[in-house]
Amino acid sequence: MPQRPPLPDDLKELKTMVLAAPEAEALMTAYLTLVGRCRDSQIIRAAFDGVPKEGYSNQIRDRVSKILLAADDAYGAAHWAPSQVPSDGDNVYPLFPALPPGLAQGDAPGADEPADSHPVAGLADVAAPASLKTRLRREIVGPFRDAAQDGHPPAPEGGVLIYGPPGCGKTTLAQALAAECGAGLRTSTEDNRASAGAARDHIVRLFADAGTEEPTAIFLDQFEGLAHHDRMQAPRSVDGTVSTLLAAIDSLGDGAGGVLLLAATNAPWSIDGAFWQAGRFNREIFVPPPDMGAREFMLQRLLGAHPTAPGLDLAPIAEATPGYSGADLLALVELALDYAVEDSEARGMLCPVSRVHLFEALQDVPATTGAWLARARTELKQGRLGAPFDDLAAYLLGEGD
Repeated sequence: MPQRPPLPDDLKELKTMVLAAPEAEALMTAYLTLVGRCRDSQIIRAAFDGVPKEGYSNQIRDRVSKILLAADDAYGAAHWAPSQVPSDGDNVYPLFPALPPGLAQGDAPGADEPADSHPVAGLADVAAPASLKTRLRREIVGPFRDAAQDGHPPAPEGGVLIYGPPGCGKTTLAQALAAECGAGLRTSTEDNRASAGAARDHIVRLFADAGTEEPTAIFLDQFEGLAHHDRMQAPRSVDGTVSTLLAAIDSLGDGAGGVLLLAATNAPWSIDGAFWQAGRFNREIFVPPPDMGAREFMLQRLLGAHPTAPGLDLAPIAEATPGYSGADLLALVELALDYAVEDSEARGMLCPVSRVHLFEALQDVPATTGAWLARARTELKQGRLGAPFDDLAAYLLGEGD
């Protein structure tokens, strides 16, 4: 084994203390902070020579593993990696941390969370076409923020319906819009609407509370559950949910400014036609499956916290996944991580995610948006949509990328 270089005096002194007090988490944490500032991989490796791993928490051991991995010491990284089997919900492998929460779909905050709670900071965090972001800033964000800066609450101009296939980021887009507008976010999901009576009470409280704190964004997720027009399933005269919601939306035009109304749905064809009347939902935003550029961006974000093969080019993966939703890409990356873990365990060393793992996962994770697009095409041709949905028609004409 080649001779290790001597440790700098500060590291040498602290290492002596670490060896004299094993299992001292605070001391080890300070030591790791100092080691992490080193740029010499040989010194980093020497810093952990003879340091026992036993007795330290998984968090400490995981941090050591990452430092050694950065120093190109894959063997040392695997040696320090937490050895206990993770439980459901834990990271699948200590060197493969959890996927970024902002890219997981359907994780909108509940209505009881703080009004200023945002999983994303703005539209820059959303994998969406630049043209869509430009439109949103021009038509929604700009007018809303300008009015707020002038000291006047933005005049209500009707709600914004965000629609598209499942797993394509509608919820994340709504959160980003609220954040970019500087508006507190109050969310309604099916969890708040367990019964017709609960739904009506929830709607009344949601809109009443929104008027007390401006600027505010009301986000009605899974909107079809509230605004359905299937009389056979839940007639309006029976549950009164639709009429309660219509009245609440109309109340926004009675002088209550500073409220941005957003809704998201996978089933725009199920929305009651009354919601398309003037002053209610005047704008529709179609969120299609991500294009190639957006897919590459999402893959980079999803893999950004994980060890990947040097020079890994994600463009071929993005090109091979037309029609994949964000949720599909998430499933693809998770499976590729599983394959990398299996290789690591079989070889007894860390195997970073490679293009082989990704293409292997691609064989088992199909795109899921095709059925939705076929249904949308049928609904559009038969004229069963209550609004023009021009963006959807244009997309179906060109069929994306």
